[in-house]
Amino acid sequence: MKAIETAKRHPVRIAMVVLLAVLVVFLYRTNGDWFTRERIMEYGKSIPAAWFMTAFFFLPLVGMPISILLVVAGVRFGLWGGMGVATVGMFFHNFVAYHLVHHGLRDRLRRRIEKYGFDVPEIKPGNEIWFTLIFAAVHGPPYALKLYLLALTNISFRVYFWMGAPVYILFSLIPVGAGSAVMQLNAYWLYGTVAAITLLTLGGIWLGRRFKPVP
Repeated sequence: MKAIETAKRHPVRIAMVVLLAVLVVFLYRTNGDWFTRERIMEYGKSIPAAWFMTAFFFLPLVGMPISILLVVAGVRFGLWGGMGVATVGMFFHNFVAYHLVHHGLRDRLRRRIEKYGFDVPEIKPGNEIWFTLIFAAVHGPPYALKLYLLALTNISFRVYFWMGAPVYILFSLIPVGAGSAVMQLNAYWLYGTVAAITLLTLGGIWLGRRFKPVP
């Protein structure tokens, strides 16, 4: 029943997801010979590092899904190089998002976020760290929206930056590892990626249930 209610509330988004899935299947059916390891490696390695890093630093701040860029980072730079890009980039995202919100864009961002049906919560004293960890770990709003929504709360920059960014970086291991596994075509990398997805997802659920805000 919840799935039906969600579909009624977001028909356009669901239609877009379905159309995207159909397009992906169509492209794979008609161009299946292109999707080989060699072609993917060739394309991934051909992406200019400077252009990609510029895109990674700025596009997520304007709403581009970061998971796509993280997979490409894994393809382009491998696991450790991709995680290095993710680490620097996500600290940059958190720094910029917080200061954008607190230097002139607060009211505009608040109105836009509330327009999408998200409320800005009031965090009680003693809950800042746990709320930040849980909010960053649990799947929900898109990455950019989470950055701005959390910055709109009364959480200090120190907690926002040093507690939130490491959680996003930890979860970036999943898509970066997936991109690296495609390049490596190594069973151990593939198994490790699946294990990481499972453990991090369960960890996020456990955090959400285990640590409740202080009343």
